[in-house]
Amino acid sequence: MLDAHLNGSVNMETPQKVFEALSDTLGPRLPRWPDGETRRKEWVNSLVPFLHEIKGLELVEHQRVEEVSYEFPIFTLSAGWSAQDLDLSPLRFAETALGGYQAFCRARAAGLVPKSARFQTQLPTPTAILGFFFDPALFDDLTPVFVSHLRREMAVITAIVPPAELAVQWDVAPELAFSLGALPGIAPVPLEVIADRLAELATLVPDGAHLGFHLCYGDPRPDSDPPGRQVVAPEDTSFAVALCEAINATVARPVDWISLPIPADQAVDRTYFEPLKRLASLPHTRIVLGLINDSDGVEGSVRRTEMAREFLPSFGVSTVCGMGAAEGISD
Repeated sequence: MLDAHLNGSVNMETPQKVFEALSDTLGPRLPRWPDGETRRKEWVNSLVPFLHEIKGLELVEHQRVEEVSYEFPIFTLSAGWSAQDLDLSPLRFAETALGGYQAFCRARAAGLVPKSARFQTQLPTPTAILGFFFDPALFDDLTPVFVSHLRREMAVITAIVPPAELAVQWDVAPELAFSLGALPGIAPVPLEVIADRLAELATLVPDGAHLGFHLCYGDPRPDSDPPGRQVVAPEDTSFAVALCEAINATVARPVDWISLPIPADQAVDRTYFEPLKRLASLPHTRIVLGLINDSDGVEGSVRRTEMAREFLPSFGVSTVCGMGAAEGISD
């Protein structure tokens, strides 16, 4: 029996409904339980109202990115403000996570969640926020400010959530597009630089808590051809595998899992999966493959699973990305 992983979002109204659905469907196959991100829909796009609350930031333009069919507001520093002057507390990551943990505890007390399960919270990397909403010229100045804020938020979370009950996932999405040079106006970022930044974020997660990374090729465009095509579409798994290797070589503590996207329209033959054989020897890390896709249902998901097993005998399974845009959970 394969263990299951959820990358974060679930298209339901409340954490309680999420936990009830997970209890009915995945149960003991799910070692880490997210709250479905019901209070933070649309990933980093949900942060826009809070960015407007931060004193010292001002909106300068809206930039449409055709690759994701979305118009992003672009912020810069107000006149007379430096990056170090900013107070990022309106972003409220800890408040959101703790609301989910309270629901998790209630569901566990009601017998819906196994006692061995951990509460999983997902956090965007500073690169995700800066890459979409800020002038690239500000990245170097603002990155340490966002890292410091996330460190404070993590301290608030772990003051309430015991590390032995916590799993923290860093959502690594625009980094992949940046590295592959897939977004206009942003120069390609070396893979080693991405790994170094993720290693710094790993230090924010306390000992005893589990640490994971979700590598994402970006949400599909609604008008993509074929439907559901991700923003980034490498020819095989070699790029994602190389990033997994770089993460394990750079992060100083054990990495408990890495979730890799396996887009259905790309993973059509065994050559797509062959680079996975390099991950069989990674120490400590559970590889999770995003093999499940509703575009071709059970048949396609099973076919991809069988091809992956030729090169990586043991792994967990997930959807390619979150399930926030899905219609629900089914067996």
